[in-house]
Amino acid sequence: TVNLVAENSDSISLVQLLDALLQRLDVEELQSCIALLCKVLGNAVKDDPKFRQLKARNEKLWLGLLRHSELRAVLATAGFEPQQHMTDAEAQNECLRGQLKLELQEQLDAGGSPDKIQSLLSRLEGLRAMGSSVVNNLTEEDVERDTVFVLHESSKAVTRVKTVLDEVLHWEQAKPRSAP
Repeated sequence: TVNLVAENSDSISLVQLLDALLQRLDVEELQSCIALLCKVLGNAVKDDPKFRQLKARNEKLWLGLLRHSELRAVLATAGFEPQQHMTDAEAQNECLRGQLKLELQEQLDAGGSPDKIQSLLSRLEGLRAMGSSVVNNLTEEDVERDTVFVLHESSKAVTRVKTVLDEVLHWEQAKPRSAP
């Protein structure tokens, strides 16, 4: 068994990660998760860049792979990096704030009325406050589901993915089918 070094520089054994998953899941769910993991890793070495982005909002990927911390660690070992994305509400809020800022700047440049400027400032403050309350109301799962796991293209990344895939397949072959 090969130990690969994760981002935090601790040596993490893929076997230990998969064994931990084996302890938590029933055999059927584990086999389904491992099959999906192998499919994702196999696709990641293809030429199509769409296979190097795993969106946690994708229900199949979330349920079969990304909701399990052990499998996220396996993906990280393979070179997938989590990248946080804005929620739809945050993106809409940011867009509205940008529009209001432009309108405010136009009013300031043109010597607009103090009432109009104050109105725009109040609306901007309201959006800022609303944006922070949206963020404060997000659950841990909401934040995790807005993550995209990205594998950056390089020959080293492909080699790393292949190595991890080989390790997972080797582990799967070595495990008894009736394990707990």
